[in-house]
Amino acid sequence: MTYKQWTMSALALVMSLGLTACDSGDDPAQEASDSSEQAAEETQQAADESGDEMSEMSDEASDDMEEMGDDVADESSDAMNEAGEEVDEAQDATADAADEAGDEMSEAADETGDAMDNAADETQEEADEAADEMDEATDENDNKS
Repeated sequence: MTYKQWTMSALALVMSLGLTACDSGDDPAQEASDSSEQAAEETQQAADESGDEMSEMSDEASDDMEEMGDDVADESSDAMNEAGEEVDEAQDATADAADEAGDEMSEAADETGDAMDNAADETQEEADEAADEMDEATDENDNKS
């Protein structure tokens, strides 16, 4: 009940009690005094009820705000954890890629070294064959002379 409604109700009550007292032939001053006391008590009771309602609404609003704050904090924490996990995954992927690239480079270096060894061996064989042919040619020339 709003303040204006409460005031109008109290005023209507006082007026009806006053009219009743006038019709009954009782002492109007005493009736007005009693009516005023009753109206004051009802006014106090209505004010107490309004205050209780306002207090309850305030408590509910406070609880709602606290719950909203907790929800926001939880969501922020979850987002931070997710971001941390994504960073960890990215770092792991980068480390894996670097390891793989290192393995590929090592394998390529081994293959290149093997190819160079084979080329050197072939060159040495050809040089040995050429030297043998030269020795044979020299021996033939020495035998002809």
